[in-house]
Amino acid sequence: MAKKLNYADLMSEIDFLKGALSSLREASKKSALFAVAAEIVVNRFTLDEVSDAVGLLSTSVPRSTAKAGKRLSATVTASAGHPLAGRKIPPKFKHPKTSETWSGRGSVPRWLRELEKSGVDRESLRIGRAGRARKASA
Repeated sequence: MAKKLNYADLMSEIDFLKGALSSLREASKKSALFAVAAEIVVNRFTLDEVSDAVGLLSTSVPRSTAKAGKRLSATVTASAGHPLAGRKIPPKFKHPKTSETWSGRGSVPRWLRELEKSGVDRESLRIGRAGRARKASA
């Protein structure tokens, strides 16, 4: 037979669930922040680049949301963000043997990670002047 809950029991259950939800939210935020920090390190972003990117996101939030003091949420997507989001850009890095390329956006491709693990400097794979200059001096 099911136990009949009273008002105090339900309020206690609500408080417990709010605490559990808060803990899960904090854990999720820490996980997301760690992932962002890892991308910053892997891609060698400067503080100015990160600051500019955050500024671009905050300008894409509607004024009514910004005035209300609400934080940026996951609903701000690339398509709703920067006017250049989603456009193709020329590749910045090229695999020396397979000619695979990477634009420098998004996650680092497997071929580049493997080359870096084997000791190849990412800048030596850059397409254009910087890559040629490094290769010539090596």
